[in-house]
Amino acid sequence: MPASVLIVDDIAPNIRLLTAQLEREYFHVYTAQSGQKAVDIVNEHKPDIVLLDIMMPGMSGFEVCSLIKGDPDTQHIPVILVTALDDLSAHQEGYDCGANDILMKPVDHKTLKSQILFHLNLKLLGDSLLAHSLTANHFDMPPPDRDVIKEKMSGQILLVGSSTESIIPYEKSLLKDKHSITSVDNLERAYHILDAQNFDCIFTTPDVNWCKAVQLKAASIGSPNVLVSFPESQKEQLMAYLHAGQIDDLLPQDFGYDSFRARISTHMQQRQIISSIHNYTARADIIRHLKDPLTKHFSQEYGEHYCQSYLDDIATPQQGFGVLVINIDQLDQINAHFGINTGNQILEQMGGRLSLCCPPYIMIMRLTDKDFCLAFPNIHRNQMFRMAYYAHQYISERPYGIDTNDDFKTIQLSVSVGGCLENLSDKPDFKDMIDRSDLASYEAKDLGGDCIYFEGMGHISKANIA
Repeated sequence: MPASVLIVDDIAPNIRLLTAQLEREYFHVYTAQSGQKAVDIVNEHKPDIVLLDIMMPGMSGFEVCSLIKGDPDTQHIPVILVTALDDLSAHQEGYDCGANDILMKPVDHKTLKSQILFHLNLKLLGDSLLAHSLTANHFDMPPPDRDVIKEKMSGQILLVGSSTESIIPYEKSLLKDKHSITSVDNLERAYHILDAQNFDCIFTTPDVNWCKAVQLKAASIGSPNVLVSFPESQKEQLMAYLHAGQIDDLLPQDFGYDSFRARISTHMQQRQIISSIHNYTARADIIRHLKDPLTKHFSQEYGEHYCQSYLDDIATPQQGFGVLVINIDQLDQINAHFGINTGNQILEQMGGRLSLCCPPYIMIMRLTDKDFCLAFPNIHRNQMFRMAYYAHQYISERPYGIDTNDDFKTIQLSVSVGGCLENLSDKPDFKDMIDRSDLASYEAKDLGGDCIYFEGMGHISKANIA
């Protein structure tokens, strides 16, 4: 099932226009023509994103945003202000009341879709943080820090342009948030600085050569978020880099400075949530009691409580939830021929590959001696197929290195992947979904292995991926 979006506007034609755009992309849409109705829908249905008009009779968009962001149960829901106001003071007020982004009317369809998908990632991270908190409480463990959701974080920002004049406006907009800013007017100096200093975000202005700009992430230490501003003529070329993860965000050349400031703030919040989850999962007490010591992924016990907490207390009925079980085809033979230590080396490497190919809001857990389980929140069928295909390719296309008693060898492995997908209105049981996905993985083995099989859908090939 798709993500859910709440559209708030007192003018009915505006709602109809945005609804038509979003429903074409298979989003589930709620609508409200007043601030109070919007607040009621947020409290009852917990939409994934709120698109909020500012100027409305009665309760204004600013007041609605403040209420959403002031409630611990809804503060992690991204709010995007959609307005015809180009008054800088209005944008400042929206930003101050907690808005994650500002879009100007009329809204370009591609821009709207990209912004929703970008902020949906933030929502999924917030949901993951909440699920970890609920699970920590179950195990009587100190929970992760959730204050990062509501706090505006300052960070280390690198601005790169081809001239001082091109950088100054962006620099001024960020100084309001007390970021530590380093500005450079050529790429060569940027590469030199990146050799010695960590940054949270890197932003390149539209006059920077985009081919070289996308290389900044690879040249960096600390995995900063890279944002590239671009003229329209370069959009299609840069989209490929965005989808490949070589850059983290694209901003049109005419992006307003207040929107730029809000976007940087959202990236900082995203990094802080990831850091909070990482610090929690890396704690000694968590590792000792709730993680598999070999692969460093969560145990089945922890993963089951985490996912059931998500299903019972966080997810909404409009969402989909998917589970994959990954079964290594040749592990029994490898253990028999080379010994269990060799099999453990493979499991450890495969666990590392799964960490690299999965976003932090996906729960990865170790099941049996040769199984991994992946749980996917808020996902629809085509996304699930793509993720299954990508994970299958990523963990099996390159050989694995093993150190035997005699020498070092490489082994090419294959995996059988089984999956199932549920509509959350059906109130699924997570343990049951694991069992069904496990059965599907054995259906994949019966087809010869090295393939993907989904319950109720059969063998999934690249042709099935839309």
